[in-house]
Amino acid sequence: FEGNTVPVEAIIDSGASNSIVTHNALSRLDLLWLVEKADALLYQADGGLKPAEGCVKSLPVFTKDLTICLDPFVSHATNYDVLLGSDFLSPIRAWIRYD
Repeated sequence: FEGNTVPVEAIIDSGASNSIVTHNALSRLDLLWLVEKADALLYQADGGLKPAEGCVKSLPVFTKDLTICLDPFVSHATNYDVLLGSDFLSPIRAWIRYD
């Protein structure tokens, strides 16, 4: 999506199996048209479940050194733009040290 390189705030959650992109971030990137229907429930921070708004297939995520395509679910979260889960961490062979 050439020309849509708007910086977004991403957080890494090694406990999340799937990545999430927010409705707000997709709106700022003018990419809401990519949202497809998804029958998925997302765990919330309080432990509750909420239906995903949808998903985006093959959304490119650019970092300083690489580009990876993800299939993130779409959420109405407001405290981040993108949550990168293990579907991002595994292919890049991320090494996380907890000390």
